[in-house]
Amino acid sequence: MISVNRLLEELVARDVSLIAGVPCSYLTSLINATLANPNLHYIPSSSEGEALAISAGAWLSGRIGVTMQQNSGLGNIVNPLTSLSTTFKIPSLLFITWRGEPGKPDEPQHKLMGQITPDLLTLMEIPWSHLPTKDNKLSASLDVAFKHMQQERKPYVFLIRKGDIESSPRNKAILTDSQKIEKKRLLPSSLSLTHSQKSNSVLPSRVEALRLFLNTISIHSPVIATTGKCGRELFTLTDEKRNLYCVGSMGYANAIAHGIALVSSRTIYVLDGDGALLMHMGNLATIGAAGTKNLVHVLLDNAAYDTTGGQPTVSKSIDFVRIASACGYKNVISCSHLNDFEKALNQKNIHGPRFIHIHIRKGSLENLGRPTISPDKVAKRFRQFMLDIPISDISKKLA
Repeated sequence: MISVNRLLEELVARDVSLIAGVPCSYLTSLINATLANPNLHYIPSSSEGEALAISAGAWLSGRIGVTMQQNSGLGNIVNPLTSLSTTFKIPSLLFITWRGEPGKPDEPQHKLMGQITPDLLTLMEIPWSHLPTKDNKLSASLDVAFKHMQQERKPYVFLIRKGDIESSPRNKAILTDSQKIEKKRLLPSSLSLTHSQKSNSVLPSRVEALRLFLNTISIHSPVIATTGKCGRELFTLTDEKRNLYCVGSMGYANAIAHGIALVSSRTIYVLDGDGALLMHMGNLATIGAAGTKNLVHVLLDNAAYDTTGGQPTVSKSIDFVRIASACGYKNVISCSHLNDFEKALNQKNIHGPRFIHIHIRKGSLENLGRPTISPDKVAKRFRQFMLDIPISDISKKLA
């Protein structure tokens, strides 16, 4: 078996600073050691897909993202692996435990996934190898993985068997991190409900909200737009290097933005939709618990799946701002007027994460086009834009 500290030393030496994941008993010692390592920050994620999206955001900011998970969660990352990592050519290093490995005793729920895990990775064209069991082979194996990620811009997976990693007791770092999260939950959030009831016909359109948004925020601030017509309208209004137009990976735009914000020192904006947010609302809890100060989460809520024909979402029965506040967002505002939206965007000297909810009407620009630049080129130029921005000290920013 390998030493967890040796593994983490090798990762830090390769400029890894952020690890996101979902626990597995096979990963106990590795997660414990990560929490105790002053050079690493561990983000406990609500799902494996969120962890991968956070990892993608880290790469978009100039770092290699790392995730940890159990193979039972492979189903949760099929969508972001195929429509985000592969489509945008965003590399991530994934440590995945192999539960239900054929020929080895395990719980019944792991049996089928254990049988198909290698084939599933191969089917998705994700290269993988077993994690070495000897420290003296670890560096060479990581060199292969990092070379692949650099040259191919695609993820790489290490499968971890039971006993591959040395065990270690629970340490004080876990309790310390838990206490910090609990204290953050007790802090009051600013809650402002400025909207009045308006009919759909008099609500602002999405493109009107986007125009105001673009005219208000700094030209140096990155913008991540959720999949669907939001990204398409943003591209139509202005195509800039700072824009990331999500296609696919629905519901993960906010997690991508979170990963970017954790590594970057600039204010990061994410343009979300109600349907997308409802799909992975656990991301709100991760963002709130992390207390990421430079993230502004804008929800454009038209109570519909506009891209697929305007079918209704359930957003009319959801109090998004109170949910965001309960999850730990420091400043939350809901509005239905463009002037209130502008005031919310113009707030100064307010630490986030911030949540701005604006009600908009259904519909979009006529003859709406699509981005004419391929997703992999969008990601490449976005990363170059971010590399021109200083990378923050993660440990200081989250303190």
